[in-house]
Amino acid sequence: MENKQEPAEQKKHCMFFDIPFRFAVKLHPEIIEIILRIVLEKPGLKVKGTPIPQADFKSLSGRSVIADVLAEEEDGTQIIIELHNSWDLDEVALRSQYEGAMLLTHVVKPGVKFENKEDRDNIPEQYTVFLCRGDILNLGKPYYDLEPCFVNVEGNPSAPSKTHIRILNGAYREKDSIGMLMRDLCETDPQKLQFPGLRDIFSKILTWDSKVTGKEELMNHDEQDYYEFVCDEQMKRLKEENDAMAATIDAQASALNDKDATIDAQAADLARYQAIFGPLPSQQPPASPQA
Repeated sequence: MENKQEPAEQKKHCMFFDIPFRFAVKLHPEIIEIILRIVLEKPGLKVKGTPIPQADFKSLSGRSVIADVLAEEEDGTQIIIELHNSWDLDEVALRSQYEGAMLLTHVVKPGVKFENKEDRDNIPEQYTVFLCRGDILNLGKPYYDLEPCFVNVEGNPSAPSKTHIRILNGAYREKDSIGMLMRDLCETDPQKLQFPGLRDIFSKILTWDSKVTGKEELMNHDEQDYYEFVCDEQMKRLKEENDAMAATIDAQASALNDKDATIDAQAADLARYQAIFGPLPSQQPPASPQA
């Protein structure tokens, strides 16, 4: 069985990266339905409306989740799709749980009473799908499910959650639909793409991705659109980095101001103490030695 992590030098120009994947979704949103039917093993799955690339969920703490793709089924079930290149199990597990929790809070409407069974039943199931480039458990399985739940005293799971997390093994290469999809997502040669429903779309994007190097000349209309999309994504990323840096600087400046204010307050307290009781014991001259 071929089941290995992809070498670092093969990471360029494949669909397993945010920009080409999001552009493919923007150009042909129907591929999300194809992918979800495969990875969730739901042949009848229907996506409602157009998937939303880069959906932004805000949290009260200020840390947001920017999803590569947000899809919605006809019954209201929402699904986050994330491409991920890390093989760190703890990182992937924590990220997926956090994003699943954010997705659930996003769909729970104001006024829902959790003690009301009807309200609970009306909250649709939510899925977070992590397409990981490698096999994070090295077990050779096509995917691994992470299901938040309570565990009773016998160690058996109970009270299943409304959120479901599926972590795909991008190194899986068996001759089934998931294996074909993972191979195509990691493929750098457009001629070797094999999944029928995605071959034409992915091959175009891969060709454009390998050609677009920052030069606009000799591009056709589609390649120009992709070039502009890449530039726009890079500008967004730079803006996010600059905003994060500015926020850090503001926080540091605020901390320094707070520190100065604390020092001033301590100095005022010391002055009041000295006005009442005189110098501090440490400031008083040493006692004369007794004869």
